[in-house]
Amino acid sequence: MIVQRRFAMWVCASLLTVFVAAPAADARKKKKSADTTEQPAPPPADAAPPTPPVEDSPPPPPPPEIEAPPPVEKPAAPAAAVSDDAWKDPTEYPHERELFLGIRYRGTIVPRFILGLFLDEGRTVFLNSVGIELDKRIDGMSVIPNLTYAEYGLSDTLFLQKGMDANNAGFYSYVNSSLKAIYLGVDVLWSSNVHANVDIEYGIGVGVGYLFGDLIDNYVYASAGGQFTASNGTQYAKCQTVNDGPGCSPADHTSNTAKVGGYVEPNWFNGGPIPTFYARIAPTLGVRIKPIRDLEARVQIGISLTEGFFFAISANVRIPHDRQPDPAPTPSRRRKRTPPPEEEAPAASD
Repeated sequence: MIVQRRFAMWVCASLLTVFVAAPAADARKKKKSADTTEQPAPPPADAAPPTPPVEDSPPPPPPPEIEAPPPVEKPAAPAAAVSDDAWKDPTEYPHERELFLGIRYRGTIVPRFILGLFLDEGRTVFLNSVGIELDKRIDGMSVIPNLTYAEYGLSDTLFLQKGMDANNAGFYSYVNSSLKAIYLGVDVLWSSNVHANVDIEYGIGVGVGYLFGDLIDNYVYASAGGQFTASNGTQYAKCQTVNDGPGCSPADHTSNTAKVGGYVEPNWFNGGPIPTFYARIAPTLGVRIKPIRDLEARVQIGISLTEGFFFAISANVRIPHDRQPDPAPTPSRRRKRTPPPEEEAPAASD
């Protein structure tokens, strides 16, 4: 009896456990499942952290500018070496001006046949002029302003009016000149280089001069043993007065002026025939020699349309100055400059 009662109690306890404990266990499982669904599982240890959302941000600043390294200066040549070579080199480079200052001389020959175009008798006349000049030279062309002093001296010379009777003393007179002139002129010369030191030059010179001094134009009369001898052999003497002989009176001449006693012709300012101003126009051909950088010389020939044939020489020295290109260079006929070879920069030491 007791055994049956204990068995019945055990069965009741077991049934109670099944009907009560099982639902509680199911409730715990459902709760645990809900918690698992609401909270994600933690990431594995080796997973990368989540990437945060990308926000708009300002563009990155530009990279800093990298300054180029300063150029490497070439070592300058020793001053002594440059000086030793530079003065020997006569080369003239394109578009570079050179200035030379010096002196000039011109000898002018007026042949008797040229005077014969206007007068009979007469003789060949030689005239001298000297001056200073400044040669501005660029690209084989020289512009040479100059200031020149000229003498038109002539000793006593017998002249006969052109085409007149050689036996009539009234057509003769003697002339003596002490005329002088100061000319302001300019020569323009082009050149062709034929050698490193030699140029052939051609061009023209013009100038205007102021004349001063005296020109004596005096009558003569026939006199045995006179100072002058005409081409026909007749001798003549100077008229000191209008009564010295035939040819001394104004009536014997086409002029009403008594040209006796060393008569001096007036100039233009005084109503006379002697010009106060005179012009020079002279085509020129010559040779220019430049033995070294700082020296040039010229030898020229030509004809002055208002004077006669001439030859000329000049010598000039270079004016030191910094070489500057001309503002409007022209094509050069001189040797072109060859640039020096580029020197490599020294390697930087570690």
